[in-house]
Amino acid sequence: MTAYWRASLIAALVAAGLILLFGWAARPSALGKPVIILVYPGVPPTNDPFRGFAEAFADTFRADGLHVTVMPCSIMTATDRRDSVRRITATCRRFPDSRRIIVVAWSSASWPAEVAALDGARIAGIVSIGGIHDLDGPTSAFVRHFLLQDPHGDQASPIHRDLSGLPPILLLQCSRDPYVPAAQSERFLRHAVAAGCVARMRILDTPEHCPTHPAGRRLYHDVITRWLSHGV
Repeated sequence: MTAYWRASLIAALVAAGLILLFGWAARPSALGKPVIILVYPGVPPTNDPFRGFAEAFADTFRADGLHVTVMPCSIMTATDRRDSVRRITATCRRFPDSRRIIVVAWSSASWPAEVAALDGARIAGIVSIGGIHDLDGPTSAFVRHFLLQDPHGDQASPIHRDLSGLPPILLLQCSRDPYVPAAQSERFLRHAVAAGCVARMRILDTPEHCPTHPAGRRLYHDVITRWLSHGV
């Protein structure tokens, strides 16, 4: 073997070792199957209209053999927001390997998911679907009336925080969202990238604010699965 080929072989082995050491460690799938915590807007038992939709969406991941925990979260009042953050954090502690924990959050539930991560919850990645990241940001009158009864304290919103500690995040937005405009996620994406976060955004060609219908559930499932398979 010539010196050139010997040096090339050594370089290839070193590169492969670095990929295994650094790139592979960022993949939940390489560490075992991801554990998904799916959070959605709701205040059980009196106001939990989306539970059935959430469970149906969770089933698309369960069919892949993944463990999925489904839980409602509210941001209606400051107390609701604190409770939601605590519950997400406590749920994360149930799983020993934090490198596998992925929080998939619908709409307003994105707010407590992101705050929990920024406050130190053991989360490897976040998927925000039609997310609300700023209580003072653009939303529809419907969202303001039903979800933000106490909108004060906007400075505590994720977009006003230091985002440098945020785990990798995928922001998904439908192209014809009637409730939360893409501007919420676009602005959050700019702040996250400026802070050095691994953040991506995709606008999907669907009128669904969240995955409530079978076709929408499959579309969101497939996009999230591809993101996870490439590491977060």
